[in-house]
Amino acid sequence: MPSNSPSGKVKLQVSQFEEIGENQQVTFKISDTGIGIKPEKLDRIFESFIQEQLDDKRKFGGFGLGLCIVKALTDLYQGSVAIESKPGVGTTVDVKLTFQKAQEEPFESIKKNAKTILKGKSILVVEDNPVNQLVIKSILRKWEGITFDFAGHGIEALDRLNSKSFDLILMDLQMPEMDGYEATEAIRKGQGGDRHTNIPIIAVTADTTEKKQNPGKHRGHG
Repeated sequence: MPSNSPSGKVKLQVSQFEEIGENQQVTFKISDTGIGIKPEKLDRIFESFIQEQLDDKRKFGGFGLGLCIVKALTDLYQGSVAIESKPGVGTTVDVKLTFQKAQEEPFESIKKNAKTILKGKSILVVEDNPVNQLVIKSILRKWEGITFDFAGHGIEALDRLNSKSFDLILMDLQMPEMDGYEATEAIRKGQGGDRHTNIPIIAVTADTTEKKQNPGKHRGHG
């Protein structure tokens, strides 16, 4: 697993913490040998855009959103997150989550059924990031019997929908020109053709924050 440190490593450990009836608690422990965090900074490190030092972004990249996203996702699952760190030594983050024991079909059976359902379907992927496009394309190519096309933003997606019929849309949320929220609203209003007003739309995003009141003023790349 990569690290933004000049040297060192990142270690991930996953273990069952406790089993309670139909549920089981799982611990995710992520440890690195990076720059560490000063004790007086730990109480704010889960806030947006917070980094241990002002020059961290220049030295190691990023915008101080990683731990904020971890905290937001953990809260959504009603879990807990704790952090320990020592400057110059490294940091350990413990995330505890509770999951219900699986009672459904085995994964391979579910995967097989999904392939049957998607066979012969056409998918429109609305994503502006070229790297994300390559990743999604490599995954979709493994699914036999489906076709797919790409659009770089919402306006381009509407053009695709008006010229071709699709069965499913994978929609990024943060995009230039027209974001995923606006594009979805436009599709539901028929701007992508009447045949697509009820098409299934699945959000594909790393953004855990709430939508802004005026999305047109907050363009970004998701």
